[in-house]
Amino acid sequence: PIIAVNVDWARIQCCNHARASDCRSSCVQLYSGIISSSSWQTLQLDCIHRPSESSLITCLNDVSSPCKLGCSGLHFCSNFNNRPSQTFRQCTTSADHMAKNDYYTWANYRRINHPLATVFIKNVQTCHPELWKALACIIHVQPCNPVTHSTQICREDCLRLLGDCNNSTYSTTAICDIITPAASNVNCLSLSQFTKPSKTSEYQVALVTNPCDPNPCKSGFLCSINHLCRHGDLACSHYICQPGCSVGDGPSLLYPRGSRIRVPVELLSTEDDCFGFFNCTTPLPGESEVENVPGTSPPPPTIHCEQQLHCPRGHDDVYPHLAHFEPDDCNFCTCYYGRIKCTNLTCQSTAIAGSSTYLNCDCPRVHQPVCTTDGHTLPNSCTAVCLEYKREEYKIGDCNTFDPCSGHGCDEGSRCMPNRRVCLQGNAGECSQHTCEPLLQLCNSVPDPVCDASNRQHSTLCNFLRTSEDYGYHGYCRDDCSRVKGRPVCGVNGETFETFCHAESVHIAVDYREPCKAVPGSGPEGSCADVVCPSLSHSDCIGVKSWSSCCTKCGGHVSILMDEESLEINSNALGQGVISSVDIIGRLRHYITSLQCDLYGFVEADQSLSVLILPVINASAPVVIEVCNQEAVKLATLINNRAPLLASDPYLSHLIAARAQVSRFQSTAQTVDNVGGVASPNSSAHQSGLSLLMFVSITFLFVFVFFGFLF
Repeated sequence: PIIAVNVDWARIQCCNHARASDCRSSCVQLYSGIISSSSWQTLQLDCIHRPSESSLITCLNDVSSPCKLGCSGLHFCSNFNNRPSQTFRQCTTSADHMAKNDYYTWANYRRINHPLATVFIKNVQTCHPELWKALACIIHVQPCNPVTHSTQICREDCLRLLGDCNNSTYSTTAICDIITPAASNVNCLSLSQFTKPSKTSEYQVALVTNPCDPNPCKSGFLCSINHLCRHGDLACSHYICQPGCSVGDGPSLLYPRGSRIRVPVELLSTEDDCFGFFNCTTPLPGESEVENVPGTSPPPPTIHCEQQLHCPRGHDDVYPHLAHFEPDDCNFCTCYYGRIKCTNLTCQSTAIAGSSTYLNCDCPRVHQPVCTTDGHTLPNSCTAVCLEYKREEYKIGDCNTFDPCSGHGCDEGSRCMPNRRVCLQGNAGECSQHTCEPLLQLCNSVPDPVCDASNRQHSTLCNFLRTSEDYGYHGYCRDDCSRVKGRPVCGVNGETFETFCHAESVHIAVDYREPCKAVPGSGPEGSCADVVCPSLSHSDCIGVKSWSSCCTKCGGHVSILMDEESLEINSNALGQGVISSVDIIGRLRHYITSLQCDLYGFVEADQSLSVLILPVINASAPVVIEVCNQEAVKLATLINNRAPLLASDPYLSHLIAARAQVSRFQSTAQTVDNVGGVASPNSSAHQSGLSLLMFVSITFLFVFVFFGFLF
C-alpha cells in the first residue's frame, strides 16, 4: 500500500546521512510524501539496526528530540537530576514512568526481547540492580554523548552486566557483539556515572537558567535568549518570541517567518546531493509552509547538485566525504564533496622564533595593522600579501580607526550608520561598512538600546536617529565606557576598540585592556610576552583561547571550517548581497540556550571562524563555566553532524566541520558533574554500533521504534 502525505522537509534532510543506497531510498520515499510498506519495513526493521547507519539515526533523533542541557524533576531516574552541563533528549515525566515500568518488567519476566534475539536474564533486583536501573533510565531519558549525540553505552558495561546476569543460551560476547560493537568504548556512556546522585547541588543548578526550555512562547513561535536585560532588572523578559514557520512534521524545526531555507530536492531521481532555496512562510489551512517547492507554482529557483566525492589521501587511499582528520599537531581538516578544507596554522613544533604568525606565513611578528577591503584587520602588510591581497585591497591602519561614513553620503531622509563587518571570501559584491537608515519611520517599543558618543542612553536605534548625537555603540551605557573613564581595549580578533563596551556590542570578546600591540604566534618567544592579561573569571580555571589572541578565557572555544563554494551559492540564493561575520555570529547566538552564557566570534585570517562561548558578567561560578563549555561542545557536534537545523539555514550550511576546546579546573574538588568529551576531528560524528536497549520514537503519522529492545 502507498499513503500520500506532506513532505517532511526536516527529516528528509537526514536521508543523505544514510550509508547504504537501500536505506537512503527508503528514507527518501518515507519522508518525501509517499509511504510504502516496503520503504517502511526497510527503514524500521532493517536500516535502523545496522551499525553503519548510526549517523542517519542520530540525525532523525536530532529533529524529533534535540539534545538539551540540564535535567530535573525525575523521580525513578532521580540520579539524572541536577546535571546542568549534560544534554538529554527526553528529560520528561513520561520518560521517567516508562523507565520505571521497564525495570519492573525485566524484574518480573526476567527476559528482554530484542529484534535479533530474546535474552533471558537473572533477577535484576539482585544482580546489579543499580546498573539495570541506570540502563532503563538511559533508554528513555536518553542522555546524549557530547561528541556524537548518540546514546551508545560502553561495551565494557554490556560485558559486565550480561556477564554476571545473563541466563540465556547465548554467550555474553555474542550478545554484546550485536548490541555494542567492539569499537563502542569510544565516545560512549558509562552506566556507573548514573548509579549515584549528581554531585552538583541544587544551589549550583539554580545559577543556570534556560528561559526557552520549555518554550514559553505560543505555538508556532520561536524563542530566543534576550541578553539585553540589565543585571538585576527583574521586569525585563529574558526571552523573545518571534513568529516562525515549520519545515517539518510538527514544530521540530522552526525558522523565523519569511526566512529563505535550503532543502534537499530531486532525491528520488539522483544519487547526488541536490539542494534548492525556498521561502518559509505562514500557510493557509492545507497549504505547505515551504513555497516554491518543485512541482508547485511559481517554478523553483536553480537547483545545485554535488557528488559525494572522496578526497585523495596518498598511496591509493582516500578520505571519504565528511571525514575529519588532523594533518599535524594543531590543524584539522575535512573532506567535503571532494574538496579538502583545513585550518592554516603554524604549529609550535615547526615555528621559528621571531617569525611566523599564527598563520603559515613567513612574516615578522610585528603589530603594524592593515585593513582590507573586506573589513579584515590583519597584523601587518606581509600577512596581507601572504593571504593574496593586492596592494589596492588593503590600507595601513586598524579597520576601527576608519570612519565608514566618511565619503559615503546617504540620500536625504536617511542617516549613515557604521556597519563594521568582515565579508567572507566566496561572496560577490562590495563589502560596505555602513548602512543608510531612514529617518522618517515609526519607532516601535522593541528594546534595541543605543548609547551615543556622549554616553546618553536611547531606548532604540530609531529614537537615536532622531537626534543629532554621534553614535557610540549598541547596548546600555556604562560609566566606565564613557569618554572620560573609558579605556581602549584589544579584541580577540586583533582589533583595537574604544572601550570594552564597543567590543562587546559587536560580539567581540576582549583580549586585554590596552590597544593591540602583539601578534600571537606559536614560536618559543611570542610577542604576547609584554601583554598583561586580565584575571580569569575563576581563579582555579585553566582557560582556552583563539589563535589570534594572547589571553585565555574560562569557557569554550570552537574553531569552524567554512566551504567557500557553498558560501557563494548561499550568498547568491539569499539575494541580499554578501554574507558577513555579523550574519553568522548573529545566527549562531540563537543556539546558545543558557542565559548565563553568550557567544562571541570573528573570522580568523585563514578564513576559519573562531567562536568563544563565555560566562556573562556576574556569572563566573564553576557550574556556569562548565555549562558554557558544553554549549561549545554541543555547537561543534551540531556542525559536525550536519544537523538539519543548521544545514537548512543558508547563513550556516557552509559551516562544514568544527573542533571544540574547553576550559578545565586545576582542582579536583570542583563539584560539577560533566560527561566530558570534546568535539574534534578525531571524534567522528558517524559512530557505529547500536545503543543497548535504546528506545527512540519519531512521530510521522505513526510511532517509529528506531533501534534497541522492544518491551
